[in-house]
Amino acid sequence: MKISILLPYEKATFYYEKWAHEEEKIDFENDKFSAERCTVSYAAEELVRYLNILGHEAKVCDKAGSYNIIIELDSGDDGEFDIKSDENNLILHGYGRAGVLYAVYELLEAQGIRWYAPRFEYIPSPDEKLIIPENKHYAYSMSKGRGFHSEGLQKESIALVVWMARNRMNLHACFPHTAALQKKLCMRFSAGGHVFFDILNPKNITEDGKYYLDAHKDWYGQRDGEITFANARSVQFCVSNTEFLDIVSDIFIDRLKNEWANEEMVELGGFDSAGKSCQCEKCKKLGNGSDMALHYLSYIRSRIDEATERGEIKRKIHLCIPAYFGTDTIMPPENPIPENLLKAGDYIEFCPIKRCYQHFIDDESCDMNLEYKKSFEAWAKTGISIMINEYYNVSRFQDIPILFTKTLAHDMRYYLANGAERFMYMHVPMVEWGVCTTTQYLLANLTRNGECDYERLIEEYFQNIFREHAKDAKYAYEKAEKAMELCSSWRTWGNETCLSALIRWLYLDGCKKPDKPLSSNSHFINENIPQKGYETVRLLDEAISILRRIRENEIGSMAGHQFLGKVAENPMDEWNAKSQTALIDKLCEDIRGLLYGKDMMELLAMFADYHNRMYQDKTENLDELIKKIEVLGRKMSEDTYGICFLNYYPDFEVQSVLRRSGLKDLYYWCVSGGKKANNK
Repeated sequence: MKISILLPYEKATFYYEKWAHEEEKIDFENDKFSAERCTVSYAAEELVRYLNILGHEAKVCDKAGSYNIIIELDSGDDGEFDIKSDENNLILHGYGRAGVLYAVYELLEAQGIRWYAPRFEYIPSPDEKLIIPENKHYAYSMSKGRGFHSEGLQKESIALVVWMARNRMNLHACFPHTAALQKKLCMRFSAGGHVFFDILNPKNITEDGKYYLDAHKDWYGQRDGEITFANARSVQFCVSNTEFLDIVSDIFIDRLKNEWANEEMVELGGFDSAGKSCQCEKCKKLGNGSDMALHYLSYIRSRIDEATERGEIKRKIHLCIPAYFGTDTIMPPENPIPENLLKAGDYIEFCPIKRCYQHFIDDESCDMNLEYKKSFEAWAKTGISIMINEYYNVSRFQDIPILFTKTLAHDMRYYLANGAERFMYMHVPMVEWGVCTTTQYLLANLTRNGECDYERLIEEYFQNIFREHAKDAKYAYEKAEKAMELCSSWRTWGNETCLSALIRWLYLDGCKKPDKPLSSNSHFINENIPQKGYETVRLLDEAISILRRIRENEIGSMAGHQFLGKVAENPMDEWNAKSQTALIDKLCEDIRGLLYGKDMMELLAMFADYHNRMYQDKTENLDELIKKIEVLGRKMSEDTYGICFLNYYPDFEVQSVLRRSGLKDLYYWCVSGGKKANNK
């Protein structure tokens, strides 16, 4: 089918490919015309590329042809668009440049194209027919932001950013080398975090050479007992101290003009997991912990508004604080939200870090989730905007293969029904998505349309990728998901998890004979924790075996395949060349991830078993168990899996699987004769 693509710019036929890649030269904040032309031209380039791969003859033209795709640009900033069509024309009418970009991807997706992961896309066989999406106005769910919290300053990836844009995700950190590309692709930048932790380091030095704690003890949260260098940040800072609030307001205004010059969303969170708020009389009069946090946010908001009125800040800034488990902000304030925060569209970031993923977030039968349900719904009634910060790959999970297809769709609809407007999760892996590809792909679809048919998307995922093996592959994924449904009880943060209990046993008790079974939460019967762990390993083993059988079948079917051929001269040749082993490559990636997860969980299960045998004085076969631990740990000490990005620093390292397990020290204590030493 011959398709003429018409852009709202003269001489687009000659220049659109040049305009599409001018982002490094454009001031996106102040040169609206060039910014719009760049993004619209890039969208047209994507349209031409994929339509031609699909077998059409598409090109950008300055005059209408027999069939036209007309791109129109209107004002707007939330990525909304209209699709309208008649016999000879398809109109993509975008409200803002994001609207144009998203309209193009909506059209391409209607043709059956799927962007499942960075560098992993599905393109159906060529078809002369152009499929027209539903003619309507499109407005996405989570309209204020859909994306990832990218902890680690070197997580720059062109492939990830392009994947996000193609899946209409728009919330990310601003990285220096890809900032211009991200702006072209209509990303919204966030920054901040637990920013007060470094600002209030008690050993920071004042200009006259004193420690902060000695010079400004009144900045630190008051509590019973003396404030020391060791405990200064174990209570939230004094939010009623206007001297301190003016100083930090100046710091943040300076950052917004310099290192945060591209960000529009800034989290100003207090100390991580400091559970108590300042107990001075002025602070206590403000209300509960959330009232105190909103007080300092309101104060800083007023100072930023003043800087904006003076012309020092020339863009709209949204501020937020976390409603964070382990701090006083998990429950909503006792008093009304400060008016200036509501007027500015500031928000809270709801963080269910210790939730259970075996159950839906609003399942009242789950004691782990019940408190989050109460808290979230109470915050939703305050009128302040809410961002959800989920923890699908919290740092303690260490990239193990955990799937969330059972909970993700239900939870997303629940969050949306209660007014959530932004969504991100911590921390998207940069490589080796494996079976977790389903999490990122489903997340992208559900954050832009909470009512999408996610079951159809999952079925389509397996059909498109695994073809005649779809049923078996889906069964393997289901095994893996079942295996890890108790992931939060196994190894998230908190004293109630098995990993935490084993670490405490080593460091606090010296691995002496336990006086009780391995402690955990209500989702485990303590004596059965090892059996639950071995069942997890068995399920992962079954999933691996299924995928290995599919891989061997695929390799066998390639016997006699002719790999020699002409060099790719067009996109279709290139796609065909890649697709010859694409499924085998995907299977290998899935298997690698599951093997890594199996080793991590098996070591955890064996140490849980070891702990409970010592408690029960079941020393028979203990040497055999220690031998199995030694063999597995040695293997894990020689294996690596992915890159570990260091928090807050531009650096990374490669760690052994044993180190990533969190059980390295316990392993070496065990195999080096620690048990014998304790029994002497």
